[in-house]
Amino acid sequence: MTPEQVDRLKHWFEAYADGFASRAANPEGYLLKKNHTFRVCREIVSLGRELGLDHHALLLAEAAACLHDVGRFRQLDQYGTFVDDLSEDHARIGLRVIEEERLLDGWDVREAEILRAAVAFHNAAALPGDQEEVALVFIKLLRDADKLDIWRVVTTDDQFRNTATPALIALGMTDDGQYSPEALQAVAEKRLVNKSAISRLNDFKLMQISWVFDLNFPPAVRKVIERGYIPAIMATLPASKELTAVFGQVEEWLKPFAP
Repeated sequence: MTPEQVDRLKHWFEAYADGFASRAANPEGYLLKKNHTFRVCREIVSLGRELGLDHHALLLAEAAACLHDVGRFRQLDQYGTFVDDLSEDHARIGLRVIEEERLLDGWDVREAEILRAAVAFHNAAALPGDQEEVALVFIKLLRDADKLDIWRVVTTDDQFRNTATPALIALGMTDDGQYSPEALQAVAEKRLVNKSAISRLNDFKLMQISWVFDLNFPPAVRKVIERGYIPAIMATLPASKELTAVFGQVEEWLKPFAP
């Protein structure tokens, strides 16, 4: 892999994203995913450097980040939503786009396999058990970098934080001021909130808090702490004794990773 290959891929992606945005009556969703993708590219390179990855591995990681959400554009165009359960798994769409656009033609076969695996599993409920360790490193890196930028978006987006209006970033969830016992219990048990437990915006926020238990690399956890993502999400949830108790447990879990 060469820097020129990655640059060509990034230029292709930008033109692809802009094509959807330019013909849309409401381009915000496309621009959201375009900007998210480029930030994930930066996040994954930053994480890789902290982990001591060499130049070649950093290029491969950046390519994976560039491709990871390419399916989102066709998803929004065809279905009008980013909710996979109401449309189609965006990773699967992305794999089709990669093949149809012949984006990896001429690339090293092994590198292309790693990129496809990273795209396929970046949003999976759990890590795959049938991947080689090298591929798993890039899958884990991408999952961590993706979460880091999603946290950035949800802690800075006014529509997500301050209104009950369903937003694209909140996947259409409405805010009734409540949360499900199942979602809270998952966080208390330091496990991921299952999609089946999500029926409202506060459940979605609890799921985002639970993502800290799914991070793979200590530098990613440290970035979460340094940027204050978890307290920022907690501050948007209703006040209750049980929430306060669970938040205390999350903060205790984070302490050993603090810089």
